[in-house]
Amino acid sequence: MEDRKLAALAERIEAADALDAHLAREAAHALDEIFAGRGLLEALRADGAAGTDAVLRLIDLALPGWQVRLSGTAHGPGGRWTCTLREVGLRDDDESIGVGKGTHPAQALMAALLLSAARRGA
Repeated sequence: MEDRKLAALAERIEAADALDAHLAREAAHALDEIFAGRGLLEALRADGAAGTDAVLRLIDLALPGWQVRLSGTAHGPGGRWTCTLREVGLRDDDESIGVGKGTHPAQALMAALLLSAARRGA
């Protein structure tokens, strides 16, 4: 999938009310094209949900060893979460990071994963 399509999908996820199963599958299919052979689709099927644990598993499979930073405020539907993914050992100003946002942690995590894939040019 093209980088701009990955970024557009990340924007849709950030704008959604939550990361539902349909959006999670769409993202997993896009990521599976890029990170072929890493079992992303199988992992999503096995987890059977679009929750935070499932997205963390996808990050672990797609970007093993990367640093995950998640911060936010839990205020129900008005929560704001930010996730930053960074390859361990890179400088702070390096481009190979993804920053995602959402009202739920899973949204921020998935958006960050998609943006990391797009920025890496994988």
